[in-house]
Amino acid sequence: MRFRPFPKLGEHPPAHAPGGTYRALEKIHGAQLVLGLPAGGDRRGGLRVGKRKAWLGDDEPFFGWQLLRVELAEAAHEMRRQVGPESLGGRDLVAYCELFGGGYPHPDVPARRVHAPVQTGVWYSPGAHVAAFAILLAEPGAADGELLAPSETAGIAARSGLLSPPVVGTGTRAAMSALPVRRPTAVPAALGLPPVEGNIAEGHVLWPDRRSTLSSLAASKYKIPEMAESRFDESAPHDPGRVMAAPGLLGLVPSLVNPARIASAASKTGRHDRAALLEEVVLDVLADLESALPATIKALRPEELDALIRRIDAQALTVDQG
Repeated sequence: MRFRPFPKLGEHPPAHAPGGTYRALEKIHGAQLVLGLPAGGDRRGGLRVGKRKAWLGDDEPFFGWQLLRVELAEAAHEMRRQVGPESLGGRDLVAYCELFGGGYPHPDVPARRVHAPVQTGVWYSPGAHVAAFAILLAEPGAADGELLAPSETAGIAARSGLLSPPVVGTGTRAAMSALPVRRPTAVPAALGLPPVEGNIAEGHVLWPDRRSTLSSLAASKYKIPEMAESRFDESAPHDPGRVMAAPGLLGLVPSLVNPARIASAASKTGRHDRAALLEEVVLDVLADLESALPATIKALRPEELDALIRRIDAQALTVDQG
């Protein structure tokens, strides 16, 4: 079954963002988990489980996902049943989810030692949970397909035994874009847990509540500053067409490679392979720099690009060890 990665979301709605109703969904601070059922797979098997960029092997370590294998298979098959054969139409089903939890520092909530925390910084539950945030229906072998509307995804997830991200608000794009980013996470309450003081959500994602495709998705993320992966010097005016000198570009690296960036990379690769984690950090930072400073990156000589990569790698190693 072809792996179809979920696109990296920008921090503002793209220019092609449609009108209509939008839903703001809490951004859960976890690790992306992808569930895939190939067209024609039977009830007994066929489930593929992946991380952000690739399918996982059956015994490949990734936050102990194998402990949830049975529940994930049941949920995926039920999602396919909920979509129905007429709507599915012989297509693959892919559910993009967030794996989260594993720690909850509250005196009235017993700890569980089965799962280590998937992420820290926002606390959700002592146990591990999975929330589906998008469902894709795609022709076998095709790179893209039809993404269901967020409201459809939430309904299918609930009827299939999975959570979905809490709804922060529903309305026009302008109204939802103006929502405050800082608020307590609503996930623990949805799980029936008492609140933890100062347990602030990572942010939220703004979705048009309509069907789309991976390539045309007009969703965008809004994150609290301490969870932001890209933190440029706010005192410097931003001009994407300006070519920054190589030393100035190297000077940006410490602000871009921070604990939030390391956590984001770990959510894609796991922590069992440090080389893969550091490579993901480098690729992620380069992608952000290319988006924010395209002229600068394009103008780099090969030796300057090599120096930038070495600087990112060294900073990532320092932050991860700290």
